[in-house]
Amino acid sequence: MIRLVLAIILLLLSLLSVFRAPIHVLWYAEILVTEFPWIFILAEVVLLLWGLQAGRYVAAGTVIAFISLAFFLVPPVTAALIGRKLPEQMRTAGFGTPGRRQPLPFRFWKMMSGVGSTTVAYKSLVYTAPGVPALSLDFYPSQQPGMKPCVLVVHGGSWAGGNSKQLPELNSHLAKKGYHVASINYRLAPVHKSPAPVEDIGTALRFLQREGSRLGIDTSSFILLGRSAGGQLVLSAAYQLALPQIKGVISFYGPADMVWGAQHPANPLVFNSGAVLHNFLGGSYGEVPQAYVQSSPT
Repeated sequence: MIRLVLAIILLLLSLLSVFRAPIHVLWYAEILVTEFPWIFILAEVVLLLWGLQAGRYVAAGTVIAFISLAFFLVPPVTAALIGRKLPEQMRTAGFGTPGRRQPLPFRFWKMMSGVGSTTVAYKSLVYTAPGVPALSLDFYPSQQPGMKPCVLVVHGGSWAGGNSKQLPELNSHLAKKGYHVASINYRLAPVHKSPAPVEDIGTALRFLQREGSRLGIDTSSFILLGRSAGGQLVLSAAYQLALPQIKGVISFYGPADMVWGAQHPANPLVFNSGAVLHNFLGGSYGEVPQAYVQSSPT
């Protein structure tokens, strides 16, 4: 009976890999299911092995476990299929060395092992501008010799939370690959509204340029990288600052059209996007439409 109950619970969780979460708590569960499916796949394997013993409800539990396993396999299988096409698509778009075979961007074992546990030691540096409170950034030096480009990382958190300590594993991974990494803190809503964070990115870039020779930075080559709200900020900074030193911008799931976001709000039971935009932009779209237009990287 316990096995059957566990199988049903896992089945309900597995549905989150293909259906949207109806409430906020299940939204977090959906992230777990789709980002760490291998954990649930292993749990299903344990349940199936458990079913090798004779007992009541064995057949029902086994059928449910197989159905759940199929759902849990959807994210990694989809990622693998997309990943097989990505190297050629990147070459077609003009990225990479022509004729050079690129490694597949997704591997099942990498899903479990991650990018590695060895972290690069960082140092906290303070940057500021006239009339602006001092802010800090975490600087991960390149682990390869010479003057190297710098990736400026902007954290997520709905423009109102988060900090430079997010995903240090990625920062260390980039440093080991030969990039300097500067993960910055910036002014947060609702106290500070747009475009304050974009101004902070500009201030951080100017600071890194001034300190470039001391830090070993190739000050002609910066990449902006942001996640979620940070994705919107790096896109906005890339287009609004228009600095020739910005050679690239990477946005992971960042909103690019704030007007569209206001007109298509998320389910408030899952995520109150209207309140988030209101706090960041200083009002609703009806109240401050120009703030929505000007903060849209599109």
